[in-house]
This record gives sequence, C-alpha cells and structure tokens, in this order.
Amino acid sequence: MKSRVVGWLLLCVVTCTLMASPAMAQYEGGQHFGDYDERHVWRGAEWWHSNNPEWMYSHHPEWVVERRDWWWYDHQYHPDWFWAPFWGSYPLWTWGAPYGGAWHDYWWWHRYHPDWMYANHPEWAGPYGRWMRDDHGRHPEWFRSNYWRDHPRDWANPGREFWHREDGRFNNYLHEHPERRSMPSGEKHAGGARGPKHAGGARGPKHVGGPERGAHPGGGHPNEASRGHTQHAAHPEQHRASHPAGGGASGGGSKKK
Repeated sequence: MKSRVVGWLLLCVVTCTLMASPAMAQYEGGQHFGDYDERHVWRGAEWWHSNNPEWMYSHHPEWVVERRDWWWYDHQYHPDWFWAPFWGSYPLWTWGAPYGGAWHDYWWWHRYHPDWMYANHPEWAGPYGRWMRDDHGRHPEWFRSNYWRDHPRDWANPGREFWHREDGRFNNYLHEHPERRSMPSGEKHAGGARGPKHAGGARGPKHVGGPERGAHPGGGHPNEASRGHTQHAAHPEQHRASHPAGGGASGGGSKKK
C-alpha cells in the first residue's frame, strides 16, 4: 500500500512539472518543441513557424538553430524577425570561412574540418549542444583551449545552461523593451510560412568543396582560413545560390511567452 502511495505521488510530481513548463520540451532533440496558443491548444514548432514565425524566432531560437532551411530562407526575406538578443550575438547566417577557393558556412566546417573549427571558431558551436556533447565524447582534445576554460560546459548536457542563460537575457530585454511584449501568439502573419521546400538532410545539403575537393570528414588543416579575417564573413552570391540549406531538429531549451 505504501509503495502505491509513493508511486502515485511520484506520478503527480512528474505530471505537475510537465504542466508547469510545457514549452521546455527537450534540450537535446526538438521533436517535442512547441507551446500552447491563445486557445490553449498545443502547437508544435512547425505550426508556429507557419503561423507566427516572428514570435517563434524571438521567443524560441532554440527551436530553430538546427533548422537551417528555416532561418536561412527567413532571414533573407524577413530580417526584421531576428530582433532578439540571441540573434545579435549569434548571427548564424554570417558564420563561415573560405577553403579551396570557395566560401563555406560553419555547418560545412563542422562536418569536414571540426578540429579546425573548434581550434579557430569555437563560438560557432555555442548554440549546438548535441555537436559539443558528441564531439567532446570522441575528441576531448578539441576542447582544451582557453576558450573552453572561459566558457565551461556540462559535457553531459552542454546546451542546458546555455539556453537558460539566453532565456535570462531575453527576459531582461523584454523588461527594457516592454513594447515587444505586446506581440500576440498564434496569430497568422503574412508570409509566415516558408517558401517552397528546400533540399537538405540532417546536416544540410552537400556543399561545394566537400570530399571531392580533398576535405576529408573529421580532419584536415585548411590553410586559407584564419580567425582574424573570416569571422562573420559575408555570403557571396555564389554561396547563396548553391546552398538551399537543410536542417534537423533543434537542440535547446525554452523561453516563456
């Protein structure tokens, strides 16, 4: 009898916790990302992207950082949606460096030259807890620079503290800019849905300069890229045309509406 009571109490605690923070979903893997709309109907990230993308990009960047097909397209046509502090600190669409005569974004660098990326641009991994958890598990030597001593992570869940901190920054921003709080949730925005479907897999489409150019996954020492002049480099038109982009599920936390 006693064990049944304890079991019921545990079930109640878990249920109450889930109800109290519905948008938290998961930090690792975004298949359950979502929130309740104004009618208290649960809506997944896909719905929010189609119906209120500006609210989603501002309140829940953790839902979309791995959906490169979303933010790549949307930032080109709706840069005003990216006003939250997160996007000012992490302008993903500008990250990359040249190699083999072509410019490649940070997804390509992580896929083909992760050791160089962690050595020269560790900040590119900042919003990607799953990258860091998996990479640190296989190659802890990539994380011994001063950067990681100054930016320590819980390697079992590298994204959790990051998104908690971003949540705090966002709440402070709303406190300083109360006019931003008036944005309704769940209201249809013109142009909210993304355009035609983009090609790409979990790590995005194949990039020019992949293995056929001699960039072997997991290694290499590129000699055309340097930290000084490539950080936040602009995308040339050739890169825009050849990168329709793709994405997977997001890893991250949550922010309250």
